[in-house]
Amino acid sequence: MGKRYYCEYCDRAFQDNLAARKKHLTSGAHIKNRQAWYLEFRDKQSIYDESLVKKPCQRYLSSGNCQFGNQCKYRHFTEQELYQLKQEIENESSKNNPILPSNEEILTKWNTKRKNSKSDIKEKTVEDFTAWKVPKMLRSYEPLPPSLLPPVLYSEACECDSFTDWG
Repeated sequence: MGKRYYCEYCDRAFQDNLAARKKHLTSGAHIKNRQAWYLEFRDKQSIYDESLVKKPCQRYLSSGNCQFGNQCKYRHFTEQELYQLKQEIENESSKNNPILPSNEEILTKWNTKRKNSKSDIKEKTVEDFTAWKVPKMLRSYEPLPPSLLPPVLYSEACECDSFTDWG
């Protein structure tokens, strides 16, 4: 029987070969089904923007049914539905965008945090920043392996003032 290809857009299975798949993927029914699938996930703002451009569909407004469905070149929303859609969009945008502080407020907060952190650093000494200390029980051993020694601070490692001797 061979492999079967299943199209989730069309809810249809057929033999999986190059010619059959190409024929199906380029068919009008598959293209319409795929487009209808993606139209379900559009956001409200794009639906509203497209509906404003289109004229109302007289067939849909009079009978509540249109043979063209999503492919109709006219809109299927009444004025009241468009107004409700606009209100929903505005409500969502107000929930998603809380009032942001001004640039000046952000800068003053940043400056105060920076000043506080600088004052804390000035009061501390170099020993306060070294978290690595040799445990008391190991201090009696003179030749400690390098893996047990604490890391050397930069100020201790670089004792020379002149870098001309390097070259």
